[in-house]
Amino acid sequence: MGTVADSSQDRPRRRKRRERFDPRLEEIYRASGLVRQGQPRRNYRNALWAMRALGRLMDHGLSSFEWLYSSDRVHTMRKMVLSALGRIEDEEEMVAMARELCQRQPTTRDAVAMIRRYRIERSRETRHGPGSLA
Repeated sequence: MGTVADSSQDRPRRRKRRERFDPRLEEIYRASGLVRQGQPRRNYRNALWAMRALGRLMDHGLSSFEWLYSSDRVHTMRKMVLSALGRIEDEEEMVAMARELCQRQPTTRDAVAMIRRYRIERSRETRHGPGSLA
């Protein structure tokens, strides 16, 4: 007769997916002092993703994304939202999402949730095809 511990061994474990970040950009951000190596791993990775998003948004004119980063107030940046945006792989999709967020101006929690739902749906489409329920 199997115990609870035995039955849990039969189930396959879900593997955590390692976030992909361009090592060249990581080196540039670290050299610039924008990201510090001594931070806890999660803070360090979040800072890298935020800098990636900020860099892409600067290419499209930072003034149109002022809700995310206000240049008139010192240190006013929605870091968690930028970090979540930086994880969107396609640059045009990232910029479109940033524009949508700036227009709606949700709370940080709602903005991060919107981005996360978008990424999950996007990954589901790429794995199973558009409109798939799997």
